[in-house]
Amino acid sequence: MSLQAPTHFSKKQQDAFAQLPEKLQHIVLHTQHPFVRITTNIDKNIGLTDSKFGGVPFVANTQSYPHSTKGNPLTLLAQINFAQVHQQLQQANCAESFEQLPKQGLLQIFIDGSDDLYGLDFDNPYPNNDGYQVRYITDLSCEPLANLDELATQSLDNEEMSSPIFTPCKLTFSVDYGSASGHANDVLEYNKALEELAYKNEEIEEKVDEYMDYMGTVSRSQGHKLLGMPFFTQYEPRDKNSEQVLLLQIDTDSKDREDIIMWGDSGVGNFFITPAQLHALEFDRLMYNWDCF
Repeated sequence: MSLQAPTHFSKKQQDAFAQLPEKLQHIVLHTQHPFVRITTNIDKNIGLTDSKFGGVPFVANTQSYPHSTKGNPLTLLAQINFAQVHQQLQQANCAESFEQLPKQGLLQIFIDGSDDLYGLDFDNPYPNNDGYQVRYITDLSCEPLANLDELATQSLDNEEMSSPIFTPCKLTFSVDYGSASGHANDVLEYNKALEELAYKNEEIEEKVDEYMDYMGTVSRSQGHKLLGMPFFTQYEPRDKNSEQVLLLQIDTDSKDREDIIMWGDSGVGNFFITPAQLHALEFDRLMYNWDCF
């Protein structure tokens, strides 16, 4: 007998859930969770301290703009204004579900646009390698640098510069719900269950790809998000016993059939941190990974 899908699932999720074998339904129910869905908005009036992908970052006149050791101004990949996140979650009456997130401050992620890997160092995927830097700013009362627009433009001002963000976009935040996919270390039982079902039942073996599609619909692992289950196009980059959780995911995105974000060939970028590091605001330990098809 089929189990009942969570009431907070969308109609599409509930329909996918109903098509799954009971063993996979149990995994869905066991691993369901809320996360913060990020929606991109093309807006010509993006404020300096607004949450955004790409564009011009807030840098106080008491700071210097981030550069690589080669002297290149770095490109803003993401700026998350946690006060905006908290306010929008409060308006949806769900802020209490995300107490682990800061309630204020700007998280900024910069990458080197002259690097084909967008600043990713596989041997050192943490900030303050040459092409990947992170800042967390709590004082927004200072005046900004006078030439921020110029520096942000210089970071992408020749043919050798590139960024996954083609069009700067403003961000809004809402609650969403997902369940485990087959990617995360702590839900490997999903793959094991699917293999066991297929091994024991020829009819199920023929439907494995179909069930994986349904699980993808239920998991809601793709898209832009804070927290929740990550999505990968290749492999799980965290160690088997890692305590790191997803903090931020930036996915490939398009509007009106025009790409606004593209990681290589339709890839995805992920940033991971342990709960203890997040609680202590230790964003200098934010692990960076991206992959593509």
